Amino acid sequence: MATIELAVGLQVAALVTATSLVLELLCWAFVYRTSGYKACLAEVEAAAKKLAACDALPPAEAAKKRTKLDEAMKTASTKFSFHAKIKTGLFTMVIMGLLYRFVAASYKGVVVGVLPFDPPGFIAGFARSGLEPGAGDRACSALFIYILCTMCVRGNITKALGLGPSRSVTAAMAPKWPTLEPESDKTKSD
Repeated sequence: MATIELAVGLQVAALVTATSLVLELLCWAFVYRTSGYKACLAEVEAAAKKLAACDALPPAEAAKKRTKLDEAMKTASTKFSFHAKIKTGLFTMVIMGLLYRFVAASYKGVVVGVLPFDPPGFIAGFARSGLEPGAGDRACSALFIYILCTMCVRGNITKALGLGPSRSVTAAMAPKWPTLEPESDKTKSD
């Protein structure tokens, strides 16, 4: 069995954290502070407030207003998605892809840990990617640590720095699913 190098796992975790911070700085510089992003954000927030105010109206009047406001919200959400999600997604894809290639090339064949269980097939492929076949069934590669750290650290750094859309904007842009009405007593008695 290969020797375990725990320091490499810590290096990979630190590298992912530092890269995520740089990535958020780039997203802030090129997306979040632009006037286009701020205008789209204000438009979505205004539409969300109008939709919330529509709930206080009588049902007949609210139905007419709600259809107009839903259309305005869809338009604002589409613009916002382009300014926020697509641009930041592009930065993320390029930078994290380059970092993946760097980690794969730099730490090929290095065992950074041993899992306390036999991983299922699809996880075993990730856990052992880049390792030699004789490394062991529970061996864990630097790429696996990279994937785990990226999933855990990236979103938390965005939240900690206060970047990205707020919860109210995210909730307002969420699709509204139709509610199912319970069966009436009349159909149950048939």
